[in-house]
Amino acid sequence: MASAGSLKPAISCVASVLGIITAVVLIALCAAALMTNSLRKRALLALAVLTPWVFLTYLLSAQSFLRYPSWKLIDSFAFLWILLAILGIVRTAKLLPRKLATPAAVACGTVLALSGAAGFVGQHRAAMARPGGLAVFNSPDFVSAINYAASHPDRTYLVRESDATVASWLIYHARNSKTFVAAPGLSDIPLTGGKFAFQKNFPVTGSTTQISRFGIRDGSTNLPQVDIAVSNPQGEDRLPSGAAYWLGDSMQLEFTRWASNAAAAEYRLAFHAEPGPANPARNRELALVNLATGARNQIRIAAAETVTVPIILSPGANRFLLQSIAPTEHLVRSDTDPRKHLTFVRNFALTPTGTEVPAGDPRLTPAPTAFAPPELRFTNRQGEDRQGAFSWFWVADEMTIEIARADNSSRTHIFTLSFDAEPGLANPSKTRKLRIAGKTFDINGSGRVKAEVPAPPGVSQWKLQLVDPPPQTTRIPGDPRNHMLRVERFDIAFLREAGAPVPLSPREKAAAAPAR
Repeated sequence: MASAGSLKPAISCVASVLGIITAVVLIALCAAALMTNSLRKRALLALAVLTPWVFLTYLLSAQSFLRYPSWKLIDSFAFLWILLAILGIVRTAKLLPRKLATPAAVACGTVLALSGAAGFVGQHRAAMARPGGLAVFNSPDFVSAINYAASHPDRTYLVRESDATVASWLIYHARNSKTFVAAPGLSDIPLTGGKFAFQKNFPVTGSTTQISRFGIRDGSTNLPQVDIAVSNPQGEDRLPSGAAYWLGDSMQLEFTRWASNAAAAEYRLAFHAEPGPANPARNRELALVNLATGARNQIRIAAAETVTVPIILSPGANRFLLQSIAPTEHLVRSDTDPRKHLTFVRNFALTPTGTEVPAGDPRLTPAPTAFAPPELRFTNRQGEDRQGAFSWFWVADEMTIEIARADNSSRTHIFTLSFDAEPGLANPSKTRKLRIAGKTFDINGSGRVKAEVPAPPGVSQWKLQLVDPPPQTTRIPGDPRNHMLRVERFDIAFLREAGAPVPLSPREKAAAAPAR
């Protein structure tokens, strides 16, 4: 069921209301600034005020206007707002007695300055509070990395960086080369591993150079031969000993092996795992799946312990999926943290065994159940909206989703289809009912919808339908469509094979147990 959303949307709403109030005050001050006996000055100031309003009218007529943050508009004309506000304060102060004019002007200017600073403190605090903060961009290692990438074009680079802002700058400076990306996101755009061309598997040899906040590295650098990156839908927790993660349904591990030869090699993966409070059962059954070959390792724990798993790594990027097999039910929830605290994992480490795997080894051959990610296709009678790298759909009553399987398995697979859903402006109600794959979800404000969808080999179709949608009472000028529900950021992940036993919950196990 989609949640009502976190505190972030509420803060954004409050900020928008304050922004509107500030804009009204600025308009009043601008009007005061136009009070002059000179017709020429009035005309010039009126023309200056008219320019941004013409631009706003143009944006209002565009379908993407609602997506455009108002603070960007305010920033674009900041010089004009400041000029007119100062003129308005001065003109208004002249209406007061001379003794009060100067103090009143200073006080009014101070209030506006403090209000403006308070409006942006959240953004600046986010930049300063990020791990490493602005110090990252001034560090000698980062500067050397971007200078090297900019001055050495036509090479092959791997941008290895978990921070989206840092990764974006590294990619920009390596734009004249063949550049691959190993990052969870760019700006606020999440990147699903392997879906984009610049994320596909690639050979990491002496001709490939890695750039990150820590500088430059190639295959000949005397550093650990394998990089470990974790992509967890539930984020990362920081401990004094390093990064830690709450495993819910699944998380992705990516091991980038730097090697000058093409042979695969055996490694041992070790990590700490312990049961979490999301389910009172103390046993946990996990699975580590190689997404390229389908090789599967079963992991069982009954308490906090260090797990060791043998794996095979080829040169370049090796992607694995760490899954929760049993139990999977979220029975105990936290009032302050909506995440699924099923298993706590940390301290991932790799140790080479010194054994190379020849090219013909059957363990390197993709298994019949190899988990090649399926392709999602959409059919919506109201079309698709795009702005830059973003895309979204306005659903009036229903839309069709096609799941095109690319794996070589002949069995039906169960996938987790997830997407963001948010009620639109077609009706002021903030609740909608949405049905997909026979299950109904209550949308209350913005939230993430997750549905289990079976997909046979080939292409299958599913309807995303609104159940008893409210009537359309609001229309956007110049756009005849029904903006009832907005859906975006679709993602799909393998969950299990159809027919595989689904673990029983503790309550179901107790009910099924024979009476004594």
